[in-house]
Amino acid sequence: MNEFKKDGNFYRVKSKYITHKYNITPLDKKSIDQKLKNQKDFLKNNHIVVSENSFFSLFDISMGANIHPNRYLGEVSNRVDSIKKFSENKGFTSPVFLTMTPNTHFKPCRVVKTKKEGFYILDDNKHFTGDYDNYVKDCRDNIQDKFRRFLRDRIFSDIKKKYNSRVSYFSSYEPSLDGALHKHSLFFVPPEFVERFTKRFHFYFGDVQRDIKTTFDHDVGGVSAYIMKYILKSFKNAETGEMSDEGYWYAKHGLMRFTSSRTMLPLYVWRSIRSPELSYLKMTQEYHDNFLHLSVIPKHDKVCFEEYKRSNYKLAQVDYHQYDDNNDYIGYDILYQRSKDSYDIYTTNIRYGAPPEEVERSKKSIYPVPVVVDGKFYTFDGEKLITPTLPVPYRKSTDLFQYWQSLDVEQVNLHHYHYVRNELIKRGLILGNIESFEDVTNLMRF
Repeated sequence: MNEFKKDGNFYRVKSKYITHKYNITPLDKKSIDQKLKNQKDFLKNNHIVVSENSFFSLFDISMGANIHPNRYLGEVSNRVDSIKKFSENKGFTSPVFLTMTPNTHFKPCRVVKTKKEGFYILDDNKHFTGDYDNYVKDCRDNIQDKFRRFLRDRIFSDIKKKYNSRVSYFSSYEPSLDGALHKHSLFFVPPEFVERFTKRFHFYFGDVQRDIKTTFDHDVGGVSAYIMKYILKSFKNAETGEMSDEGYWYAKHGLMRFTSSRTMLPLYVWRSIRSPELSYLKMTQEYHDNFLHLSVIPKHDKVCFEEYKRSNYKLAQVDYHQYDDNNDYIGYDILYQRSKDSYDIYTTNIRYGAPPEEVERSKKSIYPVPVVVDGKFYTFDGEKLITPTLPVPYRKSTDLFQYWQSLDVEQVNLHHYHYVRNELIKRGLILGNIESFEDVTNLMRF
C-alpha cells in the first residue's frame, strides 16, 4: 500500500485504480522525459541565421516552462506583479482569491479522515461516473463551464460601465493526489463590489465546489505571494534541474500552468518588444492610452479584410508614440520591426543540424498590407492601393446585388453567375430556386 505526503499531511492509498501520486506512473515519466529530450535536442540543433557571421539556436529563444523553467518563472512573476499594480491603478484594490473544484462524480477518489491527526486515506469514490483515461479533462471542462458562465455575469459589465475598465485576474491549476484538478484564481475588484462578487461566485459554484478568501493581512508577501505559492509548486525543476511530480502532471495532460485575463498587453507583443528599459506594466498602460501602435500583415493572400481575426495576421511593427509635457507630439520609436521594409517580408533561414559557415538572407514575396481609407478596405502592394476582391459570402448585400447586376450572362462563367445568384436567394434579395452545381453543368450542355 503506497503512502504519499502533501502539504505536511500523510495519505495512505487504498484505491484499486489510482496507485501513484497524481496518477503519474513510472512509464509516464519515462515517456515524458524522452519527449522533453527530443524537444531540447531539436531546439539546440536548429539555428536561425541573422547574418553571415551571426546565428543562434531555437533553444536560446525558447520560453517553454519545461525547456527554460527559470526564464518562464521570471516572466510569470513579472506578469503577476504587473497585473496587481495595473488593477490597483484602476481602483480595483480588493483581491478575491477563489478555489474551484469539480463535482464529486468527476473525481475517482475520495479522502477519508482517520483518528490520527494529519493522516488520511485515499479510497475509491463509489460515485465516480467518469473515464479513468479522461477524468482530468472532464474535471477541467466541468470547472471551465461554470467559470465561463460566471465571467458572463452582469456584475462584470456593471464594473466596466462604472470604471471603464475590465476586471483583471489570473489562474492556475493544481492537481489533487488522485490526479483530478482544481483551479485557483485571483481577481482584483473594486471594494464596493466585493460582497456582490462573492455572492455571484457562490451562485455558480455552490457550497461544496468552491472556497473564497478576501483577506491577506497575515500572509507573508501579501496577495501576490499567496497565489505564487501555488504556481511555484510545479517549478521545483527550476532549482534542482529535475522534473517535479507536478511538472509531470502538467506535461502529461497538456495543461497551462498560468493563464490570465486579456486586460494586459498581448503576451506575443511583449515578447517581441522585450526591453530592459520598458516594463510590462508601463507598456500595458501605454497600450491602453493608445501610445503603442501595432501594425500587422496578413499571413496569406486569402485574408478577408471585412473582419479582423487575430489568427489571420502576424505582427509586423510596434511603434511607440511620445509627447512632451505640453502634450505636443515629439515622434515615435520603432520598438519592433519584422523587416527593413514595411511591405517586404524578410525571413531568416532555419537550417537543420550544425550552423552553416555561409548563409544568405532570403527575401519572400511581397504580401499586400491592409489599409483603411474613409472606412473602406484596401490593400497596399508597395506602390498603389488596390481594392480587394472579397469572397462572395463575405460581401455586403448591396455590393453583392450591384455586382450580380453587372455580370453579363453571355460572357461570364455560368457557375460563377449562379453561385452569386444562389447567395442572393439565400439572403432573400431576389426570388428564385437555388440551383446546384450539377444543374448548372447540365444546363451548359444544351
